[in-house]
Amino acid sequence: MAGVRRLALCVCLLVLASLAAGCGGSGSKKPRKRATAQSSSVQASGSRTRGPAQPARLRARVAGRLPAPVQLPAAARLPGGRVLVMGGLSAADVSVSTIDLIKGGRAAVVGRLPAPVHDAAAVALGSRAFLFGGGTGESGTAAIRSVDGAGASALAGMLPAPASDVAAARLGSKAYVVGGYTGTAALRSIIAFRPGSPARAVARLPFPLRYAAVAAVGGRVLVAGGTTGTAARREVLAFDPARNALRRLGSLPGALTHAAGVRQRRCWLSTRRPEPSTPPARCPIRCPTRRRLRTAAASS
Repeated sequence: MAGVRRLALCVCLLVLASLAAGCGGSGSKKPRKRATAQSSSVQASGSRTRGPAQPARLRARVAGRLPAPVQLPAAARLPGGRVLVMGGLSAADVSVSTIDLIKGGRAAVVGRLPAPVHDAAAVALGSRAFLFGGGTGESGTAAIRSVDGAGASALAGMLPAPASDVAAARLGSKAYVVGGYTGTAALRSIIAFRPGSPARAVARLPFPLRYAAVAAVGGRVLVAGGTTGTAARREVLAFDPARNALRRLGSLPGALTHAAGVRQRRCWLSTRRPEPSTPPARCPIRCPTRRRLRTAAASS
């Protein structure tokens, strides 16, 4: 259980710094290409060609430790680089109500939620984090709670249905909550929420989905992998709020569930392993470019 205490978000930020260099970062050096007659003629005509992007090699390290072991919490990054980590399951596999604040590699308990939850989702909107749903035992909660950097929380709204196993991403001034589990059935909804307005369904997934990797990239909400509850999925879906359109963007190299999505330029990082038997060195990075996905291995 010691591995659960790693500051996953801090590690992700370090990994994503490397990812930027591998996915179009301006600070990386490009190897020189051997000149050929063909390349000379291309340069003479004034046009430029690019070879296929090479997978990035990523490294992760432990940046600190949480006050107590926890798995399946919800986390959101506040302004100033602070990160709130809320709820989750303890080492005894029991839901917790803890609100931890990570700042500068240090973590401390700053508050508690009104009730223990796990498998919730969180995003930051403005100066506050918003916590969506979560499991409360055999069922889920529909509560949407706002949490500030001091650990104070308040009820901010309600989801259309109780839901745990949800994923969420921020796009503009709204949060989008994808899928989930009511306690008896997996959900097919994408819910939009803006502080001060009721949460509402804006799209319907082609299949029930839990534990998907979700991130906002290029004005769209990307949804990758997840599970129906009986089988892991490999589809990559894209929801465009401006056009209110949902379409399939492509497929992952393999089925993947219990993943987390983090945006970095036009890439996202899946921070969990496809299967328990897969070593950490094969955690995948997915970069959608012109409907293609490429994978880079991350080592620890």
